[in-house]
Amino acid sequence: LTASLPIRVIDSPDSISVLNEETGRTVSSLTLDFGQKVELSASAKLKNLDVYAKDSDFTWSVTGNIGTITPEGSFTASKTGGAGLITVTAGDCTYELSVAVKSGIMTGQDFEAVEAGSSEGVSWSQEISMDYVRYGRGSLKAVYELSEGRAAIPIDLSWAWITEYVTVWIYGDGSGNDVYSRHKDKDVPLTKLDFKGWRQFTINTGKNGGITGFAIDGQGSGTIWIDQMLLTDYQTPDLEPPYITLNVNKLMVYGTVMDATDGCLDASNISLTLDSAPIPFEYDELTGDIYAAIEESGEIRRLTLKAVDASGNVYSVSCSTEGQFETVFKDTDGHWASDYISYMYKLGVVTGFDSKDGGYDFRPNVNVTRAQFAAMICRWRSINAADYATVSLSFTDNRDLPEWAINYIKAVYSLGIMKGIAGEGGIAFKPNEVLTRAQAMTILGRTLEGGRMSADLSFTDCESIPDWSIAYVSKLVFAGVIKGYDDGSLKPGGGLTRAQVCKILTEMT
Repeated sequence: LTASLPIRVIDSPDSISVLNEETGRTVSSLTLDFGQKVELSASAKLKNLDVYAKDSDFTWSVTGNIGTITPEGSFTASKTGGAGLITVTAGDCTYELSVAVKSGIMTGQDFEAVEAGSSEGVSWSQEISMDYVRYGRGSLKAVYELSEGRAAIPIDLSWAWITEYVTVWIYGDGSGNDVYSRHKDKDVPLTKLDFKGWRQFTINTGKNGGITGFAIDGQGSGTIWIDQMLLTDYQTPDLEPPYITLNVNKLMVYGTVMDATDGCLDASNISLTLDSAPIPFEYDELTGDIYAAIEESGEIRRLTLKAVDASGNVYSVSCSTEGQFETVFKDTDGHWASDYISYMYKLGVVTGFDSKDGGYDFRPNVNVTRAQFAAMICRWRSINAADYATVSLSFTDNRDLPEWAINYIKAVYSLGIMKGIAGEGGIAFKPNEVLTRAQAMTILGRTLEGGRMSADLSFTDCESIPDWSIAYVSKLVFAGVIKGYDDGSLKPGGGLTRAQVCKILTEMT
């Protein structure tokens, strides 16, 4: 008995497929963590028939700074984020596999939740006042009183040796005391507290091992704040925000989110809101493209696309849909801020006044008072002021607080958004005093999460900006919310009209 089997030798197949050896599935794209390894294999077909081929019959290559691949198809992702291609070739046939690599940065501790505690010489708790938060909405506040020995603040990052470095932000108190990073068997000098404000430091965990906390040594008492501890293989920290575009064409929304260090971000780090409410969107992690559909309303609406990169840097872009509003108030018809006022009224942020002839006025050119602004901020940020009704206030002018505004004032005070004005007799709220532009920018800045970028200020009257307001003015200028006057000035001591407030709040929505 004899048999014959025809064998055809070919120079090139007409199709190639790639298999992930771990999952056993063919793949057309990959999204990998930094440094992740994946074993790939290739197979070929000719006219839908399997072709026998050895590993050496395929040639692998990589395009883009996404990693390396061996001749056998073993791919190792880079330690920097990015997107690119893995190409496999057999003869004249080529197959391209899209690859996205996530950034080589991990959050070790962001202090968005802190369990209060104490040890000898120091106590710690969560800080939510944005004056002392570098990223997100919270930081760790450590109040110390030194006598003998070092005051220790435990923070368990004992596993942080998996990367080369840990970066940390510390808000110094200018005391001149010393801060150490604590490791399993030693304390390593980190910085002298000869500064006030935020500074970032890098700890070599590859050399010293994981971190078990911090220690303060010296004399006297003081307070420091600690925020945003990142695990990274970069000695140079990432301080650049993501790049964002946003456009709306009738009912379709188009956008892009990319980051120079991280490449494409996780969808969980991106949000799209319509009139401050989150809406669903489609996101391509390989290209950074975003798509969404919205419903027809006929009125102007605000879209905001926000992204947070792996280092905590935040950026957002907003735009308006086409539409128009009916004029709500008699005295805003034809006013330059009519649409802004109507939009804020629609969202329930502002109200009006009864006029003598039975109508409803807004008084757009009247300056806003501090009590009115407290109410606007609560409504704009959807803060339920009634939740703060039991808060005790210790302002020297408590008796002057309007009844209608008390809960709003309690809310913004409790959240660290408004803090009062220092005077000879103590701190007063001054509810009926006209709100200054510097005060407004500080208050608005405190409503933003930490991680926002700052701009260099070039106003002609920069010397008039109070020190306590400069950081917040810089953030709002970077965000494009504050532009100043045509003559190049900011006028930080001037007032804000009700119309101007509506414009600013609209652009920040």
